[in-house]
Order: sequence, then C-alpha cells, then structure tokens
Amino acid sequence: MDFESLYKEIVNISGSESGYHAKIKKRLIYIWGKTSDLISSDSTVVEIGIGPMAAIAKQLKGAKVIGVDHTEEQAVLCDKFGIEIRRCDLQTEPLPLEDASVDVVFLMEVIEHLCAYPNDVFDEIYKKLKPGGYLVVSTVNFLRISNRVRMLLGKTPLASYFERSQDGHNHLREFHPDEMAYYMKKSNLSIEKTYRFGFPFGPTVVSMLLRLAYLYPKFQNYFMVIGKK
Repeated sequence: MDFESLYKEIVNISGSESGYHAKIKKRLIYIWGKTSDLISSDSTVVEIGIGPMAAIAKQLKGAKVIGVDHTEEQAVLCDKFGIEIRRCDLQTEPLPLEDASVDVVFLMEVIEHLCAYPNDVFDEIYKKLKPGGYLVVSTVNFLRISNRVRMLLGKTPLASYFERSQDGHNHLREFHPDEMAYYMKKSNLSIEKTYRFGFPFGPTVVSMLLRLAYLYPKFQNYFMVIGKK
C-alpha cells in the first residue's frame, strides 16, 4: 500500500474528509519523509497521543506499533490496523512500557497541550528508549508569523485562552526549536536534527504572505526535533 492510499483510508476511518486527520496530511507527509528511515520491520514504535503516524509505521514499515493515549478516541483506527492501545495520562502517570524496549517514540503535536514540565515527560520517554533509540517531537512554533502579528496588534500570542478542557484542546504552552532542543538535551538526548516547516493555507492573500514569511525559517508554523539516546 502506498502513502496516498493509506492516508485516504485513515481519513475515511476518522469519519470526515474535513476533519483533523485530513487537515494535517501535508505535515504528516513531510514528517514521514524525514523519519521513515529510522524505522524498519524489526522496530518497536510508540506514538504518544495516537494519530495517523501509528498506522503509517505499521502499514508501510511493518513495525510493531503501540499507541499510548488517555482516551479511546482512536480505538476504531487502531482496531482497523492492529495497533495495541495502552491507556496513560502522561501528565500524571508513568508510561506503560518496559524500560529500554522502544526504538522510536513519536510525540507529535502533544507537548503544547500538556500541563507538565517538559523534562518530566522526556525523562520518562528516555527510560523507555533502547540505547540508540529516537524521540521525534513535533509541535507548533511559538515564533511563527501569526503569533508575531497578534503580538504587534497587542493581542495574546496564543490563539485561544487557557481554559479547562477534558480533551486538552487548547495549547497550554508553546515552544521554539532552540528551547525544545535544550529540554531534550537536559534529558540526556543528543540532538540529531531540527527541522522547521510550514505550508501556506487560506485565501490567496494570506497564502502569499505566508510564502513570503516562510523565506525566513524562524517564522514557519511548525518544527520537529529528533533526539537520540
């Protein structure tokens, strides 16, 4: 199965072609292109905060995949692709994995939703990685152009205020790439690579402005840091 066919199936399973999985397709293509070589059929891969990456690693690489989440929201997706779900609230509970048992951990667009000190999270993940294992962290860039514009207009850089939320919808804390690398190194991970990326969207005028902004990498919407144990 190729990526396009697989992703179409993932979107169909999620129940809406305009839903979250459909909206993040370009980001997933980019991230998969930069990380797929880290995974083989012998790998054990964990996705914390289950999304499409679990199914992608399972179907395209034949890896053993475990999804860790605090809800059963992605149960249908995991059941379809034979992915084991282990329940855990990363903010308050240890990861339900054996120490030194995992080759690659994906933490994608999760860290900004956690009310937890980053090194408490990274220290826990570090314990579960095999020597030579990888942690892939992707998240929104606090220095992105939209935040800068909001601040120039005298508004809060966060798109929405912090409110109590059972599903962790709102961002509680955002980071920039150097800061994320600092926390990962503090948890004894060596930094293999940092990527900044973004994709123009919206009306033509907005899209053109974003294209201009993206000529300066620090303005881009997202970044990914790959750390190694």
